[in-house]
Parts: sequence; structure tokens; C-alpha cells
Amino acid sequence: MTGLRVVRGRLPGVHRYYLLVAEDPRPEAPFPWAQASLEAAELARAELGDPEAFTLLYNGARTRRRPWPHAHVLLARSVAEKRWALLCYHLKHLTRWWRWPLLRRLHAGALRRAA
Repeated sequence: MTGLRVVRGRLPGVHRYYLLVAEDPRPEAPFPWAQASLEAAELARAELGDPEAFTLLYNGARTRRRPWPHAHVLLARSVAEKRWALLCYHLKHLTRWWRWPLLRRLHAGALRRAA
């Protein structure tokens, strides 16, 4: 059975965000859902004291940005906190300046002037 590795993720505005990365990197490998659910519950128990305070997100092979199987775990104490975490998750690409060509050029110009 494929194992999972827990990785602490970085997500602006969200402090309790993790990735569960399958140890079998093949994109066609089946994702271990039961193990992912147990890992997410254990993370929620350890951080929040409630094993049911998590949201587990999985992108299928056609819709994921990275080629390897992985799941996102958002820990939240309330529905409002979960909504905030999901909003931040969906907007995360807007917060990455290198995704925006104009900002990338401005940043490169600022680095040249500083040197």
C-alpha cells in the first residue's frame, strides 16, 4: 500500500495548512484515501484537539498543477474559519507575484536598481 508523507504547506492567511503527498510519485497510482483521512484527523486532533476539524481536498490528475498525487488539508475550528481558509486557498495564485508578468518585470527592475 502506498504511504503518505505530511508536509507543512505555506498559504498566505492560513496557519494550519498541510499537504499529504503520496510516496508513490506515479500520477496514475491510486491515492490512499483511507490513510489520508486518518492522517488529517490526527493532524486536527494534535493541533486543535478535535479529530473532525479538517477539510480534505484532492485534485484529480487532469486538474492538478503538480504531477504527483497529493491532498490538501485545511484545519479549522469553525465554519467561518474553514470558509476563510478555502477562500485563501482559491486565491493563493493571485498572491504569488511571479505569476503576474507586470509584477515580475517590476520586481526584476527593482533588483537591478538595488544592485
